[in-house]
Amino acid sequence: DLTLQFGRRQFEHRRAIVCRSIEDAIQNLESPIQTTSIGAIARTDNRSVCFAFSGQGSQHINMCRDLYATERLFAETIGRCAEAVADIIGCSLIDLIFSDVENEATSERLQQTSYAQPALFAVECGLARLWAHYGVTPAAMIGHSIGEFAAAHVAGVFSLEDGARIVAKRGAVMQQMKAGAMLSLRGRPEHLEPVMVGRNLAIVVINGPGLTVVGGPVDDIREFEVELSAADIRSTILRTSHAFHSFMMDEAVGPFVDEIKDYKFAAPEIPFISNVTGDWITTEQATSPEYWGEHLRSPVQYATGIEKLCADYSPVLVEVGPGQVLTALQPEQATPSNQMPIIPSARNFKQSVDDAAYFYRALGGLWANGGVSDLGTFYGTEARFKVSLPGYQFQRKRYWIDPSESQFEDPLRRVDHIAPPQRGDAQSPAREPASAPPPSLRQDELLAIVLETARQALGISEIRPGDNFVDLGGHSLVGAQMLALLQERLGKPVSIDLLIQSESFEQLTESIAELLSGNP
Repeated sequence: DLTLQFGRRQFEHRRAIVCRSIEDAIQNLESPIQTTSIGAIARTDNRSVCFAFSGQGSQHINMCRDLYATERLFAETIGRCAEAVADIIGCSLIDLIFSDVENEATSERLQQTSYAQPALFAVECGLARLWAHYGVTPAAMIGHSIGEFAAAHVAGVFSLEDGARIVAKRGAVMQQMKAGAMLSLRGRPEHLEPVMVGRNLAIVVINGPGLTVVGGPVDDIREFEVELSAADIRSTILRTSHAFHSFMMDEAVGPFVDEIKDYKFAAPEIPFISNVTGDWITTEQATSPEYWGEHLRSPVQYATGIEKLCADYSPVLVEVGPGQVLTALQPEQATPSNQMPIIPSARNFKQSVDDAAYFYRALGGLWANGGVSDLGTFYGTEARFKVSLPGYQFQRKRYWIDPSESQFEDPLRRVDHIAPPQRGDAQSPAREPASAPPPSLRQDELLAIVLETARQALGISEIRPGDNFVDLGGHSLVGAQMLALLQERLGKPVSIDLLIQSESFEQLTESIAELLSGNP
């Protein structure tokens, strides 16, 4: 790899592979399923790199644990944050994040806002510091909700310890608010607002032109979900404890501003997007405790913000966080100006991949996309030498896939009004029974069905058996649509876990074949 980096001319078409030995490299190069490699066309070197910090909901037990065990700077950052917030959260942040016991109790604990927010801040700042160690400094940044605090720290608005304490106090204040819920659905805000008239709900997040989140009291959200289902509009209740960025946070604003008014704030040294305005944050905003209080209550203007960032920088985006939520959202952005490549720093929480290897894959992916031209810092103080390698062979063919716009269809356009159900009857309407399963299917026929339903749900015209659902931009809402289509074709339900955990559509097909045969 050193010889290729420093002894050969850099080509536009690139692929990076993470491997531990020569045998491992051969196996990965020959494998049709490329789970440890990433490739791209680097149209120019030294392309701007912008960070996108994940929001609440992406946290999970043992997030980035392998990095904590192997990367000193990452572990040091987590330790500094843990020490800073110990008196606020009343326990060890390290023990909250990393546990030898993974069960419902430990997972539920990390879902609590008072713990989740400082944990996310620590992990995201640790990842940002690791990227800096390998020579990657963002030209600009955006954060999704709580992720904006990590962006502010990296920009120099407040120190790591102050930022950790500010975030911990924010989580503590929000935790005291009345419980609420949030619902993600396909629909543009302008089409959704008339439907919500007279309801005790609010638009709290705008993730894309056709992807919106509403929040409110738990019972109101559940009732709205039933009404949407009756209109054949799919939605997903998010795993949150409160209705963040809604009127249910009004009483948290004042106490939070009082808690942080004595901290030191500085002008940002790196530009970043404000979630409140969807535009570049000003020095006045970044250094104002009142702004950060307003940030807690205001809807997250992520779609507007990511469009602004991508239009101004045309960057390679790096998701800095413990999952791939923003990576999945990127295909939802409908305008050409914000269709930029995005590389996740960490694995999806259901993937069984070494965290350190996945981060190194991301580093290779950044090089493949032209975001970094010199990977010399990766070798550290190792004594490496150039070796003799054979020349390249080229197959001069050009391939082009036209993008599909079907994924941006707004289902809310199909209805003028959603009539609420009768009070006391919150049951979903009866649906037509699923079609009977086909008498028998060969493996290739079943694979064809899986690929066809994936194309319909994802809105992508060309999908290969070795492709991964999450890597293509799939998330829970798209997954639910795909699985509904599969059930109609096969007459048997397939779980979302089976879809997310499959490394490829080929592997998913094998699992479905076992399911249909009655062998779990």
